[in-house]
Amino acid sequence: MRLLVALLLVIPALAALGQDGRSDLAVHTVYVEVLGNAMPGTLNIDVLVADRFALRFGGILLPLVDEEGDLIGDEHYTPQDLSFAAGTVMVSRLFGQGAVRLEVGAGVMGRANTRSRAPGDTDLFDSTVGLTGVLGFRVQPEPGGFGIRLGFTPLMDLRGLHPSAGLSVVYGLE
Repeated sequence: MRLLVALLLVIPALAALGQDGRSDLAVHTVYVEVLGNAMPGTLNIDVLVADRFALRFGGILLPLVDEEGDLIGDEHYTPQDLSFAAGTVMVSRLFGQGAVRLEVGAGVMGRANTRSRAPGDTDLFDSTVGLTGVLGFRVQPEPGGFGIRLGFTPLMDLRGLHPSAGLSVVYGLE
């Protein structure tokens, strides 16, 4: 809740800073979520559309291991046998001009945990599909430059509402 209040106080000031009318911003960016609605390390592609909208496609695929690098779950499985996958598709509306923008978006995120004992013998043992969103700001980089995204990134699935903070490091492609 404190994060949401802080964002609501800071975002209008940051959006006012971005009123420089720049048109040399990267249309295609790639970014890594440090924090967010999926998990740390998620790789995303973001495309600006008509300077007011952004399309995001992202995901991650990892073996299931704990903080010490030990396998999670049944000891009969190896890290190559267990995996975690998540994917997100999102549309955002951008407010303001220039590099600093207020971002309000919504999308769908899917997550699946799988295990397999032999090639072609894969068992899906946990999955969910949920609605996700973002309320925050972004500093859109120039091509070849770096920017940042910061916001409130909730996920709502069958298990309930999961609020989280989002922090991403952005690199401008073109």
